[in-house]
Amino acid sequence: NPTLETLYDITTALQVPLGTVLEASGQQQIGGSAVEAVLLDRHHAASRVAETYRMAVRPVRQQSAGHLTGTAETLVVVDGRLLTGPASQPVELEAGQSATFRADTPHLYQGIGSTATCLLVMTFPAPALAQDTGS
Repeated sequence: NPTLETLYDITTALQVPLGTVLEASGQQQIGGSAVEAVLLDRHHAASRVAETYRMAVRPVRQQSAGHLTGTAETLVVVDGRLLTGPASQPVELEAGQSATFRADTPHLYQGIGSTATCLLVMTFPAPALAQDTGS
């Protein structure tokens, strides 16, 4: 199975959200060098699509290239501590804290000390919807 990093490279090149590929393949769980993510929900609105993931982030740094232009991420830490955000200005979060950042530029994820559990909501702009056939 392809890694999270590989699928993001592919979906960004195709200009579609990651959930489009996960739903089409019937695969709900995907892993990368530091992140294990499970797609929990997708919601389509008139101007944006939102995808919600449950994530486990190990204490290893995972760099992520920018996603579709206009993509934003909101990460809520449920348990543990995490370093996340834009690669140029990451922030440390602990359980109960959250951060929202533009995800169309390089960003990162890294558990601090142990694996962190998080919820991630990714939102994509309307152009992604034009090619996205999910519901």
